[in-house]
Amino acid sequence: VNVTISRFRKAQLASLFNINPDQVSVIPPGVDWDRFLRLTPQTLRLTTLMNLGAKYPILLQPIRITQRKNIELSLEILGHLKQILPNIALIVTGPEGAHNPKNTEYKAKLIELRRQLGLEKTVYFAAEYSSQPLSEWVVGDFYRIADAILLTSTEEGFGLPLIEAAYSKTPVFCSHLDVFHEIGEEDISYFRLDASPIDIAYMIASKLGR
Repeated sequence: VNVTISRFRKAQLASLFNINPDQVSVIPPGVDWDRFLRLTPQTLRLTTLMNLGAKYPILLQPIRITQRKNIELSLEILGHLKQILPNIALIVTGPEGAHNPKNTEYKAKLIELRRQLGLEKTVYFAAEYSSQPLSEWVVGDFYRIADAILLTSTEEGFGLPLIEAAYSKTPVFCSHLDVFHEIGEEDISYFRLDASPIDIAYMIASKLGR
């Protein structure tokens, strides 16, 4: 049995031994991503439950579930993105916001919308997997795992995820809010809230190189 680590080496080996390339198998090396990224045990458990090793790209919403975060728009965007990027995933890290009892009802509506859009294996709410809010260490892990941040808020007083994304060198796609422009300036990608979800989806896909 002839085994090599890449198609490049396969061609070289077949030429060197003067054998049919079909007689050479390619088994590439891999990276143990949890060790390489130094993921916490809780992060590793969540990534396994969400099957994130098979997902790309991974979008992150490091937010609590409150109506002003406009998460329903995110789901609608993901519904279109999934047609372009079938293995895409979106992770919402926070639980319901604690200051408004209507947030529990809002979460239920989001879960139903997720079902209607067929996104049960695409959109993940961390609160469904953990009874406690994620620690800052776990949220930091998700910044390193994520390929981009998605923020669809209708109103914000600040935008801490933009600063965290800058430190983790993670691209940001966010709604066209003055405060986001104040923080992110021209270094992030904006979309208008009156834009159609499909147009936003195509913008994100094009920026991600698809």
